[in-house]
Amino acid sequence: MIIPAPGRGSRGPAPVAPPRGTTPSYPARRLTAGQRLLLAGLVRSFAALLTPHTDNGGILQQWITAVHAANLPCLHAFTRGLDLGIRAATATLTLPHHNGRTEGVNT
Repeated sequence: MIIPAPGRGSRGPAPVAPPRGTTPSYPARRLTAGQRLLLAGLVRSFAALLTPHTDNGGILQQWITAVHAANLPCLHAFTRGLDLGIRAATATLTLPHHNGRTEGVNT
């Protein structure tokens, strides 16, 4: 991990790398095998929503409900963001039009 020098765009204290020979503790590492399988299934079912279709709005609501019921901490922030921007998320997953090709293009 590269630690930025003070005064060169760093904000607050520099992050500290974990000691050598240790593995960082990620939320997914604290899940049981059953929870990991559930997480994998939820991620796959969300990936299926990424192809726009008119039915995806209702399916997205069902998916969010299923994630809340599963109570997987590693998905809490993601579903909270979806809840906050549900109209935009629904439009993204249901409408065939998007600005992906124009995003970031300077003319």
